[in-house]
Amino acid sequence: MKQPDIEQELQKFKERLQFANGWSDVFKLNYLTLYRHILEAELVPEEELIRRAKNIKPLVRLTKDGEKRDDGQFADDDRLVFIKPCDIRQSYIYNFSQDEIVMENTKKEGCKPLTVPPLNKLAEFTCYHHYGGYYGFFRPGVDEVLAQIPQTVDLNRVSAFEIVVSSLDFEQVYDSMLDRHVTTVILYEAEGELPYQVRQQPVICNDTPY
Repeated sequence: MKQPDIEQELQKFKERLQFANGWSDVFKLNYLTLYRHILEAELVPEEELIRRAKNIKPLVRLTKDGEKRDDGQFADDDRLVFIKPCDIRQSYIYNFSQDEIVMENTKKEGCKPLTVPPLNKLAEFTCYHHYGGYYGFFRPGVDEVLAQIPQTVDLNRVSAFEIVVSSLDFEQVYDSMLDRHVTTVILYEAEGELPYQVRQQPVICNDTPY
């Protein structure tokens, strides 16, 4: 992704804010500050994103029937699963299939999703995502999450994350002023190490494994 010229982009954004009728000056200023934060996150070096991706893994939530849960209405019998390596610049959620789940073979249960160790919720934050061509295509990438983790979070404690969508209607999670989808990201700390099968996964960035 081309690195943005922050001051130039902010000036364009400021001009757009002038047409936001009914918005107070304070609200516009807050939006301008938020947009700066988003642009600055996009400047996180690729090598730093790869470093984070080696230690922080995406999780996908499944229903009791094994289907991907598409919104934030969790159930007690949901389960989180690890996924196979995917380019961190691409979406691991768009067109998700069962084939992408990391599996394990057990004597009692045969082939089943690799067990996720006990997780403790470490933090959560609002995350902003580009989309694929049309705002109705929800395509969040691992890189966006890793780049936007708040500086107050100790990265050494983060083991995994989950993207939570508040609505299945993407018009409800699309911010037209920011031109981004808006989600909540939950950061988890694992009790102990992640499974070796996950820790040894290569990180893929721009089709190159690391």
